[in-house]
Amino acid sequence: MRRRATWLKNPENLTDKQRPVFEALVRAELKTAEAYGLKQVFRGFFEQDDVQSAETFFSDWMREVEKRELPHILKVAKTLQKNLPRLLNYVKWKLANGYAEAVNALIQEVKTIARGFRKFENFRVAILFFLGKLDLYPRNSP
Repeated sequence: MRRRATWLKNPENLTDKQRPVFEALVRAELKTAEAYGLKQVFRGFFEQDDVQSAETFFSDWMREVEKRELPHILKVAKTLQKNLPRLLNYVKWKLANGYAEAVNALIQEVKTIARGFRKFENFRVAILFFLGKLDLYPRNSP
């Protein structure tokens, strides 16, 4: 069984075959298990009810990371700290940018299929046409 795949899964998604391997790895007191534990604890950040409690949670988590001798986790923690305002926006609004990314991917697909547009207005019309899910077939009017 691949251990990396086991570490990357959330505990609730482990198969019956993976669960005993995972539990053995956690009991082995490896640095990897320590890093995994910190990752799992951080998941609680996104469950905070307000910005104030999220900031407190992050500060406590960051202090815990700094105590450990895990340079890779510390590097990730510092990256998260740099992006803390954006993370707090998620806690405040409970919105992610997944939908915007999906729409952008569709727009890029329209652009690729067309192999370029000479005028922005034509590009705009193509986006509105394809993303607006317009019907190609004319309807009979009453």
